[in-house]
Amino acid sequence: WIWRLSCGVYLIVLSVYDSIIHRGGFCRQQAAWLTGIECATLGVISTLGSQLALFAMTLLSIIRASGLIFGTTTMASRRRVNRKARVKTLLSVIGVVAISLTVAVVPLIPYFEDAFVQGMYYDPEYNFSLAFQTKQDILRVLEAYFNDSVDLTNGMTWHEIGKNVKKMFSGHHENLTRTPVHFYGNDGV
Repeated sequence: WIWRLSCGVYLIVLSVYDSIIHRGGFCRQQAAWLTGIECATLGVISTLGSQLALFAMTLLSIIRASGLIFGTTTMASRRRVNRKARVKTLLSVIGVVAISLTVAVVPLIPYFEDAFVQGMYYDPEYNFSLAFQTKQDILRVLEAYFNDSVDLTNGMTWHEIGKNVKKMFSGHHENLTRTPVHFYGNDGV
């Protein structure tokens, strides 16, 4: 039931943000939404719910299959369940929740930025871009700007890209800000 609750909360909050907070103007607020903590939080809630459902069903299937294989197919009465079985069940549930939460939160950890960040959003004041830029888009801009004087490869990290973009604006903007479009900040969320 927890996974259904989390998916329900996700959908309700998403509709509140669209209809009440953004007043139906979600598209005009897309950058703020996709790079904001609200989007990331809802992404975690949604992913947590789906992962809980997946791992719970997997765990139940394993328990049922082990009962069939080892001949314990009869259901024990509630009074016959011993303390060891309760502890084992509790540990299994804690394990499922911990794994699900890990899967949901890992995309937001800065250490894994290169694996999960979809693109960057630069403040419009810098005239770098009007939209979100993928890694390939930014590399093309850097290649054109630096005329091959900087080694630009597809293996470049987001941190290295950020340093090179900052070099482009070093004379004009000392505090170049960039906001990552995280794993949950894509058009599907």
